[in-house]
Order: sequence, then structure tokens, then C-alpha cells
Amino acid sequence: MTDKELVKLLIDNTNDLKTQKLLASLGYYPEYFMYSDSQDVRAEVAKRGYGLDVLVNDYSPTVRAAVAYIGQYLDVLVNDKNPYVRQTVAQWEQYADKLSKDENAGVRWVVARNGFCLDTLVHDENAEVRLEVAKRGYGLDILVNDEDEDVRLEVAKQGYGLDILVHDKDHIVRREVAEHGYGLDILVHDSAAYVRSMVAHRGYGLDILVHDDFYDVRKAVAEEGYGLDVLVNDESLWVRGAVAQQGYGLNILVHDKDSLVRRYVADQGYGLDILVNDDCSDVRAAVARQGYGLDVLANDDNPFVRRAVAEQGYRLDTLIVDCDSLVRLPAASKANNLMALVDDSDSSVRYKVAEEEHCPEDVLIELVNDEDDCVRDAAYRKMRHLVYRKLFY
Repeated sequence: MTDKELVKLLIDNTNDLKTQKLLASLGYYPEYFMYSDSQDVRAEVAKRGYGLDVLVNDYSPTVRAAVAYIGQYLDVLVNDKNPYVRQTVAQWEQYADKLSKDENAGVRWVVARNGFCLDTLVHDENAEVRLEVAKRGYGLDILVNDEDEDVRLEVAKQGYGLDILVHDKDHIVRREVAEHGYGLDILVHDSAAYVRSMVAHRGYGLDILVHDDFYDVRKAVAEEGYGLDVLVNDESLWVRGAVAQQGYGLNILVHDKDSLVRRYVADQGYGLDILVNDDCSDVRAAVARQGYGLDVLANDDNPFVRRAVAEQGYRLDTLIVDCDSLVRLPAASKANNLMALVDDSDSSVRYKVAEEEHCPEDVLIELVNDEDDCVRDAAYRKMRHLVYRKLFY
């Protein structure tokens, strides 16, 4: 199908609002689409700079904001009754002083986000506005003592005032201080496990934290590769799993009582000759992803295991006609043969074919005529995207 034919396909379906919006954004028929019933379509016309003398007075704030977005009629729209429109105007510096005093916090937030009038907005009554000021790195000496924890957290993220924030009442702020590697000798004994786990991730106090009462702290220690000889026998499966992910004690953990730990062992490529017959399908699927025992696992009772086999590109001629749709789609995708599924008995399979990121054009052309509404819609959406890519890329 040529580019011209693809565009014609869209024009022939202009009753669809998504199609109208796409065509308007491309500059087609602005004299027609500026009177569309859809505010989104009219907004696209405005963004193209057409009919602004009419659209600036449109009843929809979405349309008026589109006019402001391209920097037109700002002297009018700066006083618009709708805050969404004024937020759009706020991106223009010449109106920042006026809008920094706007009654709507959202408008003032946009002013701050653009880095305007920070000396005023650092004292704003709204925490979200002050947070945006902090993100700009302004007024940190003031905001380090802010009443709002999110503002203080942002100050910590900026690496400012850590000597103060190491004692902050909020554990999330203290964790951020630890992430900066500051005050670890204090924070290693913090009351919050969330903070102590970050201290462990900074590689500090591991000899203390390896015996921590909270499993997530011990898990962090294991992830740093410390104390694995102790943690391999930890009571928590999450800790033992972290040990397995470090590649330690696999000869022990291959027989672990918890399937998640055994799956991590399989992910390491260890003990596959044992785990290929594991009772847990997740473990067997992990074995398949290692490319081991595919001749056996291709006949596995569990579709997720067979799917893992298909994703390895093994026995595709069989798996592409598997009894379970979970298997057929990845098999066809791996075989670069999505056309084989356009007549699949399961409409959900055909729908997923249409949704495939790299679904070929000839397959989509078949699916836009599918008997199922959802399949047709999915194929048509993808065709629109295909047109867009062809026109702009």
C-alpha cells in the first residue's frame, strides 16, 4: 500500500474522531476541522495556526490553551477565566510576574517549573509550588527547614543541608541522606529498616547489618556480596534468593524449599539437569529460558513453559499451532510469521497480533477486515500509526 493509499484510507474514515485529530494535526482540511464537534480536533487546528481569530474565543479551554501554546493572543488569554489556559500562558516569561501571583496554585507551579520568579515562589503557600522551586535548586537554605517532607526530600536530593537532614523526623528524608553517603555512622543504627537497608547498599556497617532483625536489610547486605556464607541459610526466602542471584551456594540452594529461590538458581544456569524436572512450572520455564532441555520442555503440560521454549526459537513449526494462545503468538512472532495467525480461532490472539509492535503492513490489511470489532479497531489504530511514521519519518 502506497503512502497516498494509506492517507486515503484515513480520509475515507473521517467520522472517527481519532482519525480527524490525526488529519488535523497533519494540516489536512483545517477549514473543515476547525468546526469539528471535538475540542481535541479543533485544538489540533489551532496548533497549526489556522482560524485563531475564531478559536481564541472557543468555549473549550483545551482549544484556547492550544492558541496560547503557540504564543498567540497572549494578552487576551493571560486573563482567561480558566486556570488551564493561564497555565499554558505561564510558559512565556513576559507574563510570569503577573501569573506568579495567580490565585490558582497550578498556574504558579507552572511559573516555578519554568524557572521564573523563584524569589517570590520560594515563599509560596502551596507545597507543590515550593517543591518545584527546590527542584530548580533555588532557596535551598530556606527550604531545608520547610514544613513539608517532600520539599525537604528534594533539598536532600540536591545534596544540600545533609548535616541538618540526617536528623530529619521523616525516614524517607533520612534515607535520601544515606543514599548520598552522608552520616552513615549515625544512620546505621537508624530506627527505620528502610534507612538501614540504604546504609547497607552504600557498603557501610555490613558486619553489623548482616545480623539485622529485618529481612530487607539482610537482603541488602547479600546484594552487596557480604556474609553470603551466613545468609545462604537465612530464614527469609528473599535473602536466600539474593544469595542465589550473587551466584553463591548454588549447590545448596538448588534444593531450596522455595521455588522462587530455585528459579533464581536456574537463572544462574546452575543445576539445570535437576531443575528441568522441577515441580514448579516457573522453575521449568527458567530452565527453558537458559536453552536447556527444550526437547523435553516443548511438550510440557504448562503453557508458560512451552511459551518459554517458543521464545527460544525451538520447534516453532509445532508450537505455532499449539492448543494454547499463550504459546501460538510468541511462536509466530519468533518465526516472523504473524500472517499464520490472522485466521486464528481465538480473537484475543488476532487482537494481540494487531497490537504487535512490528506487525507487518500486509497482516494489518487483513485484520482491518476482521469479524471482531476489537481486532478491527486495533488493526486500524496501528494503520494510523503506520501512516504517521511514513509521513514524518
